[in-house]
Amino acid sequence: MASAIAHELNQPLAAIGNFARGMARRITAGRLEPAPLLDGTHEIVTQSERAASIIRNIRAFSQKRASEQKSVDLKAVVGETIALFTGTHPQARVIWQPAETPEVSTVVADPVQIQQVMLNLLKNALDAQQTAGRADEPIEVQFRAEAGACVITVRDGGCGLAPEQFARLFEPFFTTKTEGLGLGLSLSKGIIESLGGTLSAAAHDDGKPGLAIGFSLPREESQEDL
Repeated sequence: MASAIAHELNQPLAAIGNFARGMARRITAGRLEPAPLLDGTHEIVTQSERAASIIRNIRAFSQKRASEQKSVDLKAVVGETIALFTGTHPQARVIWQPAETPEVSTVVADPVQIQQVMLNLLKNALDAQQTAGRADEPIEVQFRAEAGACVITVRDGGCGLAPEQFARLFEPFFTTKTEGLGLGLSLSKGIIESLGGTLSAAAHDDGKPGLAIGFSLPREESQEDL
């Protein structure tokens, strides 16, 4: 764990040092054009935020906050999360497909934790498509009810996974990204399982490239019947 943390933090810290030294050289040489200096400061801010995000993920992994579970409409939480994601990632084409059925979509959960899981799945989907050179492919988010459970599935058009990668997908610190800590899916799996649900991934059943990853949670009415 210490080795992984050191590796992940070294990258943004090295980038911050490089940008700072480059800006210092420009200032020393009297090249005070504001545009490149502002670009440098923006990059330093971006990299510092990345380092802070890594530390937050480590803290979340080692010290899970107390869950505040209550009755929530899963469709509504997912819809709000998609709006938040597309607002911060305008390049993403997210198609939200909630099933128009009379089934109840109410679950007992912490809405903040559900949002955390959804943001992670959406960001992973977008990253996979960008890596595959298909960033403009739609990311499909589907809702369905089955056997007393609510199911959310995120389908991307990325590069998919090799068979051996599926076995390790939810392991802490396992990642297929060149820049990534490998804690997002492990944390998400822990959250969903703590709510009595499951999180899983599979290749598309229609043979298309990409990954289908989703989670199921017991419907509130199903929990009351137990």
